[in-house]
Amino acid sequence: MQKIAFYMHNFNGGGAEKVTITLADLLYKDGFDVSIIVKNNTGVLSSTVPKYIKIIDLNVSNSTKILRNIVNVLKLIQIFNKNEFKCIISVTRGMNLIASIARRLAIKTNIPLLGTIHNSVSQEKINYPKIKNYLTKKLDRQLNKIIVVSEDARKEYVNLTKVDPNKTITIYNPVVSSDIIRKSENSCPHPWLKTNRNFKTIITAGRLTYQKNQILLLEMLIKLKEEVDVRLIILGEGELRKELELFCKNNNIEKFVDFVGFVDNPYSYFKHADAFILSSRYEGLPTVLIEALACGCNIVSTDCPTGPKEILDENKYGFLCKLNDSDDLLLKTKKCLNNPINKSKLVKHSLEYSTEKSKSQYVKLMREVING
Repeated sequence: MQKIAFYMHNFNGGGAEKVTITLADLLYKDGFDVSIIVKNNTGVLSSTVPKYIKIIDLNVSNSTKILRNIVNVLKLIQIFNKNEFKCIISVTRGMNLIASIARRLAIKTNIPLLGTIHNSVSQEKINYPKIKNYLTKKLDRQLNKIIVVSEDARKEYVNLTKVDPNKTITIYNPVVSSDIIRKSENSCPHPWLKTNRNFKTIITAGRLTYQKNQILLLEMLIKLKEEVDVRLIILGEGELRKELELFCKNNNIEKFVDFVGFVDNPYSYFKHADAFILSSRYEGLPTVLIEALACGCNIVSTDCPTGPKEILDENKYGFLCKLNDSDDLLLKTKKCLNNPINKSKLVKHSLEYSTEKSKSQYVKLMREVING
């Protein structure tokens, strides 16, 4: 078995981490010996890693950020110099930067390094410090291949970094599997999702952060509840939870919103909801939209860079609204609730993002870089 490794930050409940665990499992079952290297073995998803996937914990201490990054690079150099792996795949742009530095400084390595881009680079450019943008742009060229999770994000990445387009490839995340379909059939424990309810229930899922912009959804809910008897379920955790809860309290919508947190089976929630809403400022390829489609859930999403327009094929498989516009989000949500798209049509479209299709593309790429 050829030994490969993924390298990422930790096991917090984000989409990139979830996708990585799925890929590790798929590639192991295809005959690879798979490890996941993490800066810290922390996070809610750690327990979901199959026992046959080895976790290598670099155990980078909680000191200053600069010192953490230095220690991280030094420990990763040791891994490269051992030449234990046939290929290493770094997960997210920040990890690409660390891995590129480590590989460049390693003196004994010939390990191919693949990088992955999971978000809109234009938005990361805004949020990154100038020096980080500069280093990332330069060091991304050290990667053997750069995997981008949507075609729009790949084009944007090439345009902004001026990297050779031939070094980039679009591979959609491995999302839709029989396991998702099976889990969606399970009964949902939430009282707002009972089949005989006499109100509408909308749902969202993701980290409670600036990027995911749940405040926009709450602003829209204030207006929607004046016209529709509606409830909102929010799945996920994050640093803005208290701020969002306070917003609900200050605007008297507490009893209409339930912050559920992280759940093991969000798919049964998606299947029984009237609509899934993504309010993000930016994405890469929002996995959660594909999961919702696979469960037959109607979707309203901001037309943010990048992914939603590509997944929904403009407005063919969902309802796109203007970025950061609560009035347009309100309009599209009402359209979705009043004229939902056929569920079987949504499920069929989701198969474009099957785990098997994605795995095959990863296997082909790794064989190419490993065999030179």
